[in-house]
Amino acid sequence: KNENNEGLLKLFVNDSGIGIPEEKQLMIFESFTKSNDNIEKLYRGTGAGLAIIKALVELFEGNILLNSKLNKGTKFTIKLPIKLHRPTI
Repeated sequence: KNENNEGLLKLFVNDSGIGIPEEKQLMIFESFTKSNDNIEKLYRGTGAGLAIIKALVELFEGNILLNSKLNKGTKFTIKLPIKLHRPTI
């Protein structure tokens, strides 16, 4: 909490999957993009999910961070500013 009664909500999403190659990490937030061309054989999806999440997070003036290592997994951190209010009685 700061002097303007604002806080920060942090959300973490972790997996222990295949990870995302470093050279693909920036592009996975683009619509209809997957980190691996062969991945659709293993996992279904359109590649739109992260683009939608990023757009929503930015709409609320937040940000999304990515930390991924091949064959170790991926961690996404979403940070959203929030306004704190005192409870009324």
